[in-house]
Amino acid sequence: MKKTRAKTRRAPAGLKIRSFRMADYEAVAELWGIGKMEIDPPEQVRQRMKRDRDLLLVAELKGKPIGSVIGGWDGRRASVWRLVVHPDFQRRGVAQALLREVEKRLRAKGALSVFLLTWHKNDVALRLYHSCGYHLCEGIVFMYKDCPKRRKGSNTTRRRKSRPEE
Repeated sequence: MKKTRAKTRRAPAGLKIRSFRMADYEAVAELWGIGKMEIDPPEQVRQRMKRDRDLLLVAELKGKPIGSVIGGWDGRRASVWRLVVHPDFQRRGVAQALLREVEKRLRAKGALSVFLLTWHKNDVALRLYHSCGYHLCEGIVFMYKDCPKRRKGSNTTRRRKSRPEE
């Protein structure tokens, strides 16, 4: 992919980037669904808010959430997760504004670099991230393992659904 510098798009007038509130949950969960992302139940979101309240962000326009992003900080590494913008507001600078704000907050915590994950076939996201200075990490393999809670009296666990290939 050709290197380009982020062409800053002008975000819609009145756009506000702010911390997530539980009152935003339904609207943000809907955005996650539109973006084909896993939807965390409210209890998990509350847990994250206890740990990183300032890193769960919402892009709000006229009082309505139109985008969201989650930042992560473990004291050493910073990460960006679930950047999503409603289709009616894509390619208008909303994602860039969310990304800039979460990066600013991560730098304030001491982050020297940020990693993120996106689907390899998500060309729109890849172009955005590349234009904002992100680059592919050649040779890295991403792996995960579910750590589900066992139900009392059960020897089975719930499997995470993986996203189907597009």
